[in-house]
Amino acid sequence: MSFPVDYLPLLVWWYALLSLKKIYAGSGYLYLTESVAAGDTPRVFATEADAVAYYNARGNPPGVWLGSGLDGLDLKPGDKVAEEQMRFLFGEGMRPDAQRVMDAYKAANAHRVRKPGDAERIAEEAVRAARLGRPFPKYQQVTADYAERFHRQVDKILIEQGRGPTPGELREARKVAAQKSKQAVAGYDLVFAPVKSASMLWALHDSQQVRAQVKWAHDAAVAEAVKYLEEHAAFTRVGAGGPAQVDTNGLVAVAFDHFDNRNGEPHLHTHVAVANRVQAVTDGKWRTIDGRPLHFITVTAGAVYDSAFRAELTRRLGVEWRMRTNTRADKEPVWEIAGVKDEWIKSFSSRREGIVERYYELVADYRNAHGRSPDKATERQLARTANLDTRNVKGTAKSLGELNAAWRGQFTDRFGADALEGFQRVAGKSRARSRRRCPDSTSSRWPKQSRRGCRSTGRPGTGGTSRPPPTAPWLSTVSPSPTTPSGNRWSNRSPTPR
Repeated sequence: MSFPVDYLPLLVWWYALLSLKKIYAGSGYLYLTESVAAGDTPRVFATEADAVAYYNARGNPPGVWLGSGLDGLDLKPGDKVAEEQMRFLFGEGMRPDAQRVMDAYKAANAHRVRKPGDAERIAEEAVRAARLGRPFPKYQQVTADYAERFHRQVDKILIEQGRGPTPGELREARKVAAQKSKQAVAGYDLVFAPVKSASMLWALHDSQQVRAQVKWAHDAAVAEAVKYLEEHAAFTRVGAGGPAQVDTNGLVAVAFDHFDNRNGEPHLHTHVAVANRVQAVTDGKWRTIDGRPLHFITVTAGAVYDSAFRAELTRRLGVEWRMRTNTRADKEPVWEIAGVKDEWIKSFSSRREGIVERYYELVADYRNAHGRSPDKATERQLARTANLDTRNVKGTAKSLGELNAAWRGQFTDRFGADALEGFQRVAGKSRARSRRRCPDSTSSRWPKQSRRGCRSTGRPGTGGTSRPPPTAPWLSTVSPSPTTPSGNRWSNRSPTPR
């Protein structure tokens, strides 16, 4: 029996493309913000101090807003997200600036407070003014265990029918008992990650510029995938029962960059938290996303990311690609950077190896208990269990500089200094060809001072006039604009109907 690679949440380790899971209302978003570095850690390096702060800050960088749907919320792509904004949007289904909206509404209607109860009524109106569409539904929580829920269903048949349950009723009772508590969906967490060899190049190469080029290629690929999702999955439904699918002004989302996995190994990845609220172009009302196209197109969006990343990294660093040697013949090939050996990759992939090992243990236990192999649905459930069983508690937050030093030390201890030197040559031949591209002058993401020292390529969307080369090392870390028509990482879609 093979590992169920169609289980999406594990694709981030298995195929290294994209995973998707639901974010539930309330506190479901907190795991995205708990590891963010404290303080005002920059994502755009306008000064040398910014670059130093980025590599020395303990924890992951703060999240930034993205998506074409931000226009309806008075937000700009690339703006840093605040904890309060996350709480309002993903926790309560309200505008990110809900507090400002509510305060303004109360102030504008203060003259209406004339008798007891008026202030409370105006406060309720203020909440409605700040809410994006309907409030999150509230569901009754299931507290009893499986056995108790099952016996309740059987007892109900005995009491109401005066007989024992039939085999079909027993199957239905088991199905009902296995159901978990329903929860309101506040959004979707899409995780984009490059293949392990690319994460290792980003983590282990001695050139800060090479490491930055890997990150920028990743950013550009994420932008292409988000653009694809906005064009093919950003829909909502209108009418009683939602019979009509209509277009929207785009997605409202937040991107969080993370550096490592639960085992502390190099794992560059970006969580794109897509809010379950979109604005219909037909009437401007906020509604939930039609989740079916989003789930259906996830694998394709992952392929868009993968293809864009390989093309972008090849253009930037001239790397070559090879098929992973352990790719099964009946599965899509996994392409790793040529020159990065499988044994190096495996040494920094203990998280995936642990999941697969635990999965096969669970399959063996299932066979012993039931006398048969699990079906496809059970396989996916066992894979989810294996994922959770092998998750280590996150350790003390470290800076990117500390992580880079630790990873290089681990690699040297395992394979020697000569192997680390050989690793540098994976991209070394093309470092001289690497050119920083100027951000588009219309891009809202990059401040003017961050465009200093870059050089125009003469192609559309890469900046205006030619500029002198960088005069300080930290200038090489200024992120260039990805290869998108607008030159803006997070805004790739027109707000007008297609």
